[in-house]
Amino acid sequence: QGLALAPNDLDLLTALGLCKNKLGRAGEAQAAFDAVLRARPDFAPAHHGKGTALERLGDLEGAGLHHRAAIDLMPRYANPIGSLAAMAARAGDTESARALAARALSIDPNQVNAQFASAAVALAERDFTGAEAASRALLANPSIDPLDRALCEIMLGDAVDGQGRVDEAFSAYVAGKAAFRRCH
Repeated sequence: QGLALAPNDLDLLTALGLCKNKLGRAGEAQAAFDAVLRARPDFAPAHHGKGTALERLGDLEGAGLHHRAAIDLMPRYANPIGSLAAMAARAGDTESARALAARALSIDPNQVNAQFASAAVALAERDFTGAEAASRALLANPSIDPLDRALCEIMLGDAVDGQGRVDEAFSAYVAGKAAFRRCH
């Protein structure tokens, strides 16, 4: 409704892009962030939002470019740093993931993507107890994105499975897959 009254309001377009990303409508989110960036190419939150949309669309190179642009514009902006950490963790680059996660968490100790990356690094390094603790901490966060919640449930399953707790792992996997089903 706000955009009907003020179609070029950059704050509203940014908010719309964030909402579309949260709803899993990444293509529509990208369009909103593109509109913001056409008017204001130096707006770091729009670069980060577009990076998130591109990541969800599978354009990891483009996502990385926009997250890095956001960081260049605002070096202490924890969200794009955390996003790069999570992308590195998913790609198996534990060294980069660890460094980026530490950097993001030093700015914002509650940055979800950086926490996710830290949990993934612990899991990759077979620190199953650390991965379990990190996964449980993420799952206790009520504001975690539903897709991230699904991924955390799966990581929790891997962490407890690594400790030989098969029944708990199975329950976590079931919860994670059910969360994925709800998202998709």
